[in-house]
Amino acid sequence: MPTFREDLHLGHKVPMVDSDDIVDKSILARHIADRVINWWHIALKAIRNEHIDDGAVDSRTIADGAVTTPKIHDRAVTPEKLSPRVVSEVFKPMVDKVDKKYKGITDDLQNQIVSQQIHGLAVSNVFGNDPHIGISQKTLTLALNKIWSILEDITGEVYQGFTMQVTPEYYIGEDGCTLTISASSENAIGIFEKLAFFWNSEEEPFYSAENIPGIDAMQVELPEDKLINDKVIIRCEAQILGMPYVEQKPVTHYDSFFLGAGNDYHDMMVSDEWNPEYAISAHHHMRGAHDVEVGDGEHIIIVLGDSLASGFIRADINGVEITFNESDVVVDEKLYKVFTSENTYQEGTYNIDING
Repeated sequence: MPTFREDLHLGHKVPMVDSDDIVDKSILARHIADRVINWWHIALKAIRNEHIDDGAVDSRTIADGAVTTPKIHDRAVTPEKLSPRVVSEVFKPMVDKVDKKYKGITDDLQNQIVSQQIHGLAVSNVFGNDPHIGISQKTLTLALNKIWSILEDITGEVYQGFTMQVTPEYYIGEDGCTLTISASSENAIGIFEKLAFFWNSEEEPFYSAENIPGIDAMQVELPEDKLINDKVIIRCEAQILGMPYVEQKPVTHYDSFFLGAGNDYHDMMVSDEWNPEYAISAHHHMRGAHDVEVGDGEHIIIVLGDSLASGFIRADINGVEITFNESDVVVDEKLYKVFTSENTYQEGTYNIDING
């Protein structure tokens, strides 16, 4: 059936089919050629949301600058609708910048709110001239200690901190040790609000007190199980005028085992006490090799506590056993076995193998 006729008066073809000739719903999508319908064929406001398939419109479909603020509905953009990249690269730096800029203000405001709820008074962490807001203990403490620091610089006197002493700094033997511990705030401008002593890095103190001027010559038995590699650290934590302080002192344990050289065992002593410079660890049945500095014509000398003497078997130089003369001596009411080489040696450094 022809759809157009030639009109001789008009000089061109005219359609023979109008809308009344078309049955409702008879034109299907397959009757419409691709790209026949353009934007000017579509009536204004004819396309609504339900006409657009989900995911049909993406960033490449929208022209740059086409979406402006008036075109975005209130609450249309929510965090869950933004990609992780947008949130991390665009919004988070903006939020972090704002948080950093106003953190001090917001933190202090929060502190005032909390303090108001707790005891009915707004407390600030900054100084100011508001007649209705108090200043926190922390802020006052920091300010006062800063003033004391300036006074220390001016006068040369010490107004902060405390002194701590632990004696002895080392001990020799296998019978344990009694420590004498002192702590004083005599030169400070306040007493010990808190004072505690700890073994090594332990969290539970073996002594603690509050609001005292200090302790003088406190006697404490050193537990052997607190020794780590023959050493223990006495740690003191204190608080004076709200400021925390930490001091620590080491105590070293030496076995009753000494190796050196001299004319006799007195050369291995200082003020009637064994010189720790010659102390040797007696672990692992004493076995080990040790360098000894020997002066010309001196003997090699080994001194052992009586309880360790039975563990000594022999000593060698380059595989040659050293012969010793043995004697007993008492030092500080303790018995020691002294082994003095029968021979003397030329000056030099000798490697002595014990129980090898």
